Amino acid sequence: MLLFVTGWTTAGVSLLILTAISLDRLLALSLHLQYNTTVTVPRVFQTTFIFWSFCFFINVTRFSMTTKWYFIPLAVFPLSFLVITVCTLNIFKIVRRHQREINSQTLAVIRLQINTVNILKCRKSAVTVLYIYALFLIVYLPFIALTIMELLIGMTRTLATASIYAATVVFINSFVNPFVYCWRSREIRRAVKNILKRQMAQN
Repeated sequence: MLLFVTGWTTAGVSLLILTAISLDRLLALSLHLQYNTTVTVPRVFQTTFIFWSFCFFINVTRFSMTTKWYFIPLAVFPLSFLVITVCTLNIFKIVRRHQREINSQTLAVIRLQINTVNILKCRKSAVTVLYIYALFLIVYLPFIALTIMELLIGMTRTLATASIYAATVVFINSFVNPFVYCWRSREIRRAVKNILKRQMAQN
């Protein structure tokens, strides 16, 4: 029971955070100066707390809802993937439009320089999300397929064994994601280094 709740909770939170990051990058490009007043640190903490609470509550109810419980993750996964896809496509659309504006307004390059840097950072963040998105698809699709098979034909010994392996890969994916972010983001690498330095200095 403990393994099930912790594993599904961390995997669910990873998916929801990935979805939130995609939406955050789109808001950064769409809201411009209003972004800092709309996306604040307290709201980020509140959203993260809601994600953890939601995933934990849903996974605990698994033991009272039997097979009907599986319809919840089967609904959340496609919805999250849809949001990530829409946000990422819109981010690249905004980046392409901005680059066309720069090419057609060469005299305004200096004025747009700061905004260009921000947009390029958002594009890199979007590419990072695409990497993790692709990894999620590779990892989750076999697990979702096995879950659907369990609902259709019931649990068999072969299906149970395959589900254990598929679930293990899903849980490992939650561990790998932070390393992908560190690989792709200089700001995150710098923040991690600073935290490690402070911890080593205290010890």
